Amino acid sequence: MNDKTLKYKEVICKFMFDDSYDNVIKNLKIVNYAYQNNLIERKDEYKALIKVFSLLSSNNVEVIKNFEPKEVLTEVLYDAYKDTQTSAFESIKQSLYTFNESQIDVSLSKNNVKVYNIKKNNSKLLICTSRINRNDKELPKMLHQNIGFRTSRKICTRF
Repeated sequence: MNDKTLKYKEVICKFMFDDSYDNVIKNLKIVNYAYQNNLIERKDEYKALIKVFSLLSSNNVEVIKNFEPKEVLTEVLYDAYKDTQTSAFESIKQSLYTFNESQIDVSLSKNNVKVYNIKKNNSKLLICTSRINRNDKELPKMLHQNIGFRTSRKICTRF
């Protein structure tokens, strides 16, 4: 992209979004993808963002130079971006695997730790674990006070 085109785009972004071109185009790409793939509701106010995204994606200097921004779309952009994030989060949340009590393997479950047998299921799981050693001298006292250490380990899921 030549310097002249970038300067026009910077001016447009500063006026319409009060932000730099790089930040605006990054957010608009995400909103555009969500809009085109029906991941967010097709709200009429987002159509203006899609038009601006097309303009800012163009390399035609004449089209960009002749564009006269008439409205400030800062709130609309960030509302659309928030809707995109919310929609993505809800999609991920709905696609998560739900453990079934009938899948507990009693022979492997010990000390209040439930072990599930999911071998018969074709689902893929992402499992994150962490461990904090109670006697670790490097941990600050406040951390020990804020974490309820128990004699038996319990695993729980929170949503």
